[in-house]
Amino acid sequence: MLANHDTEWNLDIKKIDLVSLSEETSKLIKNVYDQHISICTRYDRVIANVDKQKMKQLLFILLDNALKYSTSSIKLYVGYKNEHVFFTVKDHGIGIPKEDIAHIFDRFYRVDKARNRETGGTGLGLSIAKQIVDSHQGSIDVFSKEGEGTSFVVTLPK
Repeated sequence: MLANHDTEWNLDIKKIDLVSLSEETSKLIKNVYDQHISICTRYDRVIANVDKQKMKQLLFILLDNALKYSTSSIKLYVGYKNEHVFFTVKDHGIGIPKEDIAHIFDRFYRVDKARNRETGGTGLGLSIAKQIVDSHQGSIDVFSKEGEGTSFVVTLPK
């Protein structure tokens, strides 16, 4: 998948409710980690034109990372902002060093080589996440502070 340019992906774009998709994905993750994920939204439905399976994969990557590096609960915010939809995965974990933030979407990049051997992973998850967001003409931003946690904010066209 990473070898293919995003324009070569066969996206199955449909109107998808991101609140319901977030609930579905977080239930699957909860069964694996037995850790609670809070979904925070002011809306019953947040509709976006996206590929459902790719969005599910994106949510899985971001929630999986949050749960690997945080022992406290994870919050998943879903909503509308201006002419866009967004979701934010926020943890209160170990955070990402400032000097590493610019590289976390690079293929095979791992923040702390020793720590990542313990948690597994290949350093491809966030690269795939970025490619999924890019293929939907969206953006993904990260805000992190060591010892306090990390937030990944995904913004997509409505």
